[in-house]
Amino acid sequence: MARELTPSELDELLGAYALDALDADERVAVEEWLARSPNARRDADELRETASLLAQSVEEPPGDLWSRIESRLGDADEAVDAPPLRMPEVVDLGARRDAVVATRSARRPWLIGIAAALALVIAVSVGVIAGRQVSDQKARIDQLAVGMEQRAVERAALSATMEPGARTADLSSSDGAVIAKVVTTPDGHGYFMTDAMPRLPDDRTYQLWALMGEDQGSPVVSVGVMGRQPTVMAFTADSGVTGFVVTEEDAPGVARSTQPAMLQGRLA
Repeated sequence: MARELTPSELDELLGAYALDALDADERVAVEEWLARSPNARRDADELRETASLLAQSVEEPPGDLWSRIESRLGDADEAVDAPPLRMPEVVDLGARRDAVVATRSARRPWLIGIAAALALVIAVSVGVIAGRQVSDQKARIDQLAVGMEQRAVERAALSATMEPGARTADLSSSDGAVIAKVVTTPDGHGYFMTDAMPRLPDDRTYQLWALMGEDQGSPVVSVGVMGRQPTVMAFTADSGVTGFVVTEEDAPGVARSTQPAMLQGRLA
């Protein structure tokens, strides 16, 4: 090459290098720079890997992506037109050196435009990919957390049934079928357990109520809204609780129910 490029000039060419848009001399200069600069090598590898990922993974790029790329390239073109394609002239070595320097200086803006376009493609498309991956990962983490929490409550409920002084209530429907079980411990912990509750519509929820006395008409207190299809739920229970009732309510639950009992049972 007629002139050794500076590090900043070589860094400017990394985008074009990733697109295979350099001439032979520039490619040699960039590859020599990559051999000397770990940071430049890392950047070039990331550009090429991301471009490969982009080609394989992006199914539906944003609708305005290509217009944004054209706009970015248009900005570069307004600064200086890309050199026209022409046959090289025969010049002496001095004139050739000057011509190469001038041509490269003139060409760099549109090469930078290419690099900027690549950066825009990568930034937008990787943002789409990364956003999708982050969203999927978050959903998996949330699902895992819910599963772990449920298993922890299930273990606690099983331990409660074997705790000295624990009381249980079998909750049955109007036809006498036992659908669920409630266990309470002397220290006020309670657990509702079932695997047979039908799934409710989106706007409905099951709600658990505690009976606070033995007499007909004793107070009933809500101890928890259980969602559309409960399996196990932990709650706190007062020592005066004598039984439990389950009703179906409008989501997200009510302070006082006017619905008939779906399930009910007394503590033994």
